[in-house]
Amino acid sequence: MVRDHNFFVCVDIQSGDEESIARMVSGINADWLDPVFKKTQREVLYDPSLKKLIAIQKSYYMDLVLDQKDSHLTQDDLSGEILHQGLMSHLKEVLPVLDSPAGQLLERINIYGQLFQNKNFPVIDSDSLLEPLLWLCKGKKTLSEVRDGDWFNAVRTILSHEQYVALQKELPEKLTLPSGKIVPLKYELGKSPLLEARIQELFGWKETPKLGGGKLPLLISLLAPNYRSQQLTLDLAGFWKNTYPQVRKDLRGRYPKHAWPEDPLKSETEP
Repeated sequence: MVRDHNFFVCVDIQSGDEESIARMVSGINADWLDPVFKKTQREVLYDPSLKKLIAIQKSYYMDLVLDQKDSHLTQDDLSGEILHQGLMSHLKEVLPVLDSPAGQLLERINIYGQLFQNKNFPVIDSDSLLEPLLWLCKGKKTLSEVRDGDWFNAVRTILSHEQYVALQKELPEKLTLPSGKIVPLKYELGKSPLLEARIQELFGWKETPKLGGGKLPLLISLLAPNYRSQQLTLDLAGFWKNTYPQVRKDLRGRYPKHAWPEDPLKSETEP
């Protein structure tokens, strides 16, 4: 009889670590329960296995769950607080990655703070991103929606207008080459910003450009016409003087349609 009931009362039990023996039990029908102690409660929570918000409607007898079923999420459930609380334990899955626009903005902010310590620039860590995370959680249901949200502008709100202007000036997202082409820079804390460009696009640049008020030289990856790197250098002047002649000798036969002048500082760049 007891095995056929959803609920039973046990008044004599021998507890064990892995299993217990019930010696005196009686099956219970739900309609026997005093309605005074019954209640229905709707709960909204973040399910880490499903990686999304879920709503459940539970029926209780005192603190015992009698039944539960899925419920639809409402607009009030999407205020952001519940999802934000759930995602705080899964920040690695939701914070912007290094090579994303927001990840690059974070690197630039922290690099600027190191270069100009007297300007009280914010230092951003995981805790600093909890408020932007809450902003992004509003109206969202899933981890993927937050991860793919507008993190760039969420991070941007950490800076004042004046701070953002200073950042753009000293550590720009992109740089204009002598050829006129605009290319993105790649930032990583503790390293020089990386610029990747074809050799022909850099003719006329005598020395390595420096950012951050002249404190931070670019690491230049000089590419062949097939966009394969031929040299990594912090010293562009040294490359033109010492390495370019050999590179020119090796590549001009393979790429005769591209310019390989003897003096790269006086030649026009290729678009």
